[in-house]
Amino acid sequence: MKIYEIFRFKEFAINHQNSAMKVGTDGVLLGAWSQAKNPETILDIGTGTGLVALMCAQRFREANVIGIEYAETAHLDALLNFSNSPFASRLTALCGDIIEYSANFTYDLITCNPPYFVKSMKSSDSHRNLARHQDSLPLDRLFEKVHQLLSPKGGFALIIPSNLLQEVVTLSENLEFCITKKTFVKGNENAEPKRVLLQLTKQYQPIVIEELVIELERHQYTPEYVNLTKDFYLKM
Repeated sequence: MKIYEIFRFKEFAINHQNSAMKVGTDGVLLGAWSQAKNPETILDIGTGTGLVALMCAQRFREANVIGIEYAETAHLDALLNFSNSPFASRLTALCGDIIEYSANFTYDLITCNPPYFVKSMKSSDSHRNLARHQDSLPLDRLFEKVHQLLSPKGGFALIIPSNLLQEVVTLSENLEFCITKKTFVKGNENAEPKRVLLQLTKQYQPIVIEELVIELERHQYTPEYVNLTKDFYLKM
């Protein structure tokens, strides 16, 4: 079966060919939830096919958005998606390792849906492994790099599995990041949270802790989820 999917949103379409990096709920949540006040520069780390970067470009109309991706196949998808979007003049797709990336400016918002499988079996697909396993981007090195690239008043938004929360809290404390917002994501009201959305800054702010339930029942979304994501889906 040929992998070919088009994800249509209100203002752009995601073209996704021959790439192992799926456009899923995690990316949609991160792109819609990330916090920033009039950012001028945004960096999406591990941009994949460009979903989160495109969502940020739609939300923050004055921002220049850079998406960096290690896998060449996904980077080509991002290039195509960026060039076909209404925000093409404000979008840049880079191919490379974020650890080796440097810039002569800092970012007002950095987003990342990081690799999160640590000790699970790997598939035979090398691109899928890059997208899903921490071997390609260990969390400690990611956080150190974000600390270098983030502006003093900027924000770092990411989504992680709930079982990595304590590791992320420890890394944040070690680098003197402040977690300002924490949203536990549940598939339904009776489920345990499987994901956590986090917003970090270099400046202290009181933390806001919330819970987001995605579905009332299968394919029937909660008002909270609809309100968060409705600006991006053609049908919700």
